[in-house]
Amino acid sequence: MPRAAQMRMRIRIGLTTLLACALLAPSARADRRTMIRAYEYMTQPQGNLELELWNDVSAPVAGGFDQASTLQRIELEYGLTDHWDLALYHVFGQDPGASLRFDSWRLETRYRLFEKNVLPVDVMLYFELERPANFSDPWVIEEKLILEKDFGRFALVANLVGEQKPFHGNQGYEWEIDAGARYEVVPQLRLGAEFWTIQETAGGVTEGSYYLGPAVSFASSKLWVQLGATCEASRGGAPAGLGSGLQFCALAPAFAGGARVPRQVHVLPPRVRAGRAERLARHPRSHERGEEDAPERRRTRADPHLPAGTRHDQIGP
Repeated sequence: MPRAAQMRMRIRIGLTTLLACALLAPSARADRRTMIRAYEYMTQPQGNLELELWNDVSAPVAGGFDQASTLQRIELEYGLTDHWDLALYHVFGQDPGASLRFDSWRLETRYRLFEKNVLPVDVMLYFELERPANFSDPWVIEEKLILEKDFGRFALVANLVGEQKPFHGNQGYEWEIDAGARYEVVPQLRLGAEFWTIQETAGGVTEGSYYLGPAVSFASSKLWVQLGATCEASRGGAPAGLGSGLQFCALAPAFAGGARVPRQVHVLPPRVRAGRAERLARHPRSHERGEEDAPERRRTRADPHLPAGTRHDQIGP
């Protein structure tokens, strides 16, 4: 059944290290996001626990937000290793004029195959299992191949996504392509833009929808905020009527000495890092002499597993 064109507003709030086990990971790095839809090349650090709360508001273009439906998700995300994390979340939904209902349980896992910039393109695997609260509905599985390539401060991101209902092939399937780009203006500020398409096939008929929009992400040592806008550009080959959307994300990791928000986005190629480290040792930057970053620098130099010039407060390894 064709879906009505919709406007979307998404509000997402994440609080890291609220639980007692966060005390075990005082030097972990927070999971900062830039894109609205696409996943980037990062996982939770080992032992770090993150609580995320987000809301997705969808409204018909013709009707406005007085006819909006909402979806709320409560998610716990934990780093099993520095390359592998696991998330469990409960999803709630509310239709216009109806009561809030429990929608589904979902289990998600991500695994980064290598350290950042080891391969020409960074590769991460994603798997999600969904159990709808209505037990007459089938299970849903989703797979993603997450790709990222850094060019200094600039990065390209792509996600290849598939979704199926096992043993219920007659109910159709989906595939999706997400593509985005981000640029680090300064370590605290990133700008992004992305495009994605969702293709749904059921009964031999495929219907596609297309979305695009910008995003901005700001981070300090204790907080990161993400704001993005989306519009549905086309549905089924026809203009959808310009829908609009908004996503707001906030992360406050400094509870009980918990995770610091990473202030560096990119990793330099190995042959560049050694020369840059030598220059920085002779002429340190002003912010690297500050007291706030001193504990981070001592941990970096003490870690024998890190190559020369690698900062431990980077996103990813």
